[in-house]
Amino acid sequence: MDRPNLDKGGSSSRTAFRTVNAVAAASKLPVKNLKCSHVTLWRKRVQDRVKRARAIREAFKLKQGKNLTVHWDGIKVDPLVGSTRRKAVERLPVVVTGQDIDQLLGAHVIRSSSGDHSAAEVVSCLHKWECADDVVALCSDTPTGNTGYKMGTATRIEKALGKPLLYLACRHHMLELIPKGLFDKLFEKSSSPDIGVLCKALQGKWDTMDHTAFTPGVQDPACRVFLLERRDSILSFAEQNLEKPHTRADYRQLLELVVIFMGENPFQPKPVRFSPPIAVSSARFMARIIYCLLIHMFALTGEFKMDQKVLENVRELNVFFVTTYLEPWYTATNVASAPLTDLKLLKTIVRYDRNPQVSKIASDVFHNHLWYLHHITVGLAFFDDKITVEEKRKMVEKLDFPPPKSVSQWKRFVLPPRKELGTLKDSAISDFINSDTREDPVTWPENNSYRDGLSKVQALQVVNDVAERGVALVKRFSKNPLTRREDIFQDILLTTSCICLRAPASLLEGPRPPLSQAKMVLYYIPHLRM
Repeated sequence: MDRPNLDKGGSSSRTAFRTVNAVAAASKLPVKNLKCSHVTLWRKRVQDRVKRARAIREAFKLKQGKNLTVHWDGIKVDPLVGSTRRKAVERLPVVVTGQDIDQLLGAHVIRSSSGDHSAAEVVSCLHKWECADDVVALCSDTPTGNTGYKMGTATRIEKALGKPLLYLACRHHMLELIPKGLFDKLFEKSSSPDIGVLCKALQGKWDTMDHTAFTPGVQDPACRVFLLERRDSILSFAEQNLEKPHTRADYRQLLELVVIFMGENPFQPKPVRFSPPIAVSSARFMARIIYCLLIHMFALTGEFKMDQKVLENVRELNVFFVTTYLEPWYTATNVASAPLTDLKLLKTIVRYDRNPQVSKIASDVFHNHLWYLHHITVGLAFFDDKITVEEKRKMVEKLDFPPPKSVSQWKRFVLPPRKELGTLKDSAISDFINSDTREDPVTWPENNSYRDGLSKVQALQVVNDVAERGVALVKRFSKNPLTRREDIFQDILLTTSCICLRAPASLLEGPRPPLSQAKMVLYYIPHLRM
């Protein structure tokens, strides 16, 4: 019966009032003579949010040694209930992350999603929270509006703050483009939110299908030998990641399908089961892979009818996904290994000789997003324990090379010509170092400066999921009757985002005596007259 939990559930004051009274009656509390109303309850909730939001801001300011990454992501939503606006408005959730920090700063309306307006809002939020001096990096999706060399949001933020910042392109956004590019090229490209006729066909027939009539993809004669050679490593990786917690259900669903696709049962001792296909939105790239795996396994038995040519394309997509794409996606959040992971993925794509068409499409897409092979961000690899000491020695030697003539060039990765992309298949991480430590890398783990740098690097966020959670909150509350005023809307976003992150109760609520579940109701309405 907590106040913020009522906000998280989107309960109006009328609903909350009924809930409180129902719980009070069921708990046999002496509330018969209570004199209260939903208006009084609404007023108290507003006051409580203001108090809690203030406590969150003060607690944030007290945190020392912050090295923050700022994230942002725009969303067009309807105006607040009761607003005089009639057209949709653009809101920009702004979030900062760091070591033990994940803080939503705001999600205000901006005039447009252009680089200047977005940058102005980000900088404004940083100054309001008095953390502009603590920002060391930027993380966002990679459209031109964010990454433009002269007019992009990132460039303008850097100029406004008056200091160089590390550019961390969202690795999830980068990797999402590969399955999207393959799906659009091999199947019909859709400009609508729907991702295609093929996926809709499976969704429409799902309820009438026999879910036991499937054949694992590893038993498909057309790809059996290729998959069996890699089966053990794929299963080992998928099963290890199934033991970890996942922020989204479809991340886990994909791992389960991969295990089934490779001929094992992730639900033992229970029988294999399939979750219903997820929403077929083009915004959810994971849906493409999930649908392709399901279609392949049920098409092999004839339970799902489809054209043979389409089945061939589905097969090639699935083989590429499980053998090449799976591991990079699920290790995308590891900041220190980002350069090595990208280099390995690019080399694997270029060497992928099973299907030259798939190799070309994937390499063309990824060729435009080699952010972590830039000679600045590749420095993250110094903290990657997967890189050998010998390779790190070569990297240190490369530090003697002169930097580019123009400092402004450091912010962009100069892409190699498409015809030279194949030469990268023999490259190592040290080949990308061209710009001070002179100690032998074997001694780095005992070096205090190195350990301090490692902790700072590990605190960096290289995915923009936190801003996407802010977008989800904005969509959830923008049409809720609770948020008729902008100040109430911002306070609800702030307090609710902390609840979603399971912030300590002491931070959100201040000191509060331990109460039984029944007495919690009386705590909730202490101001009401008896």
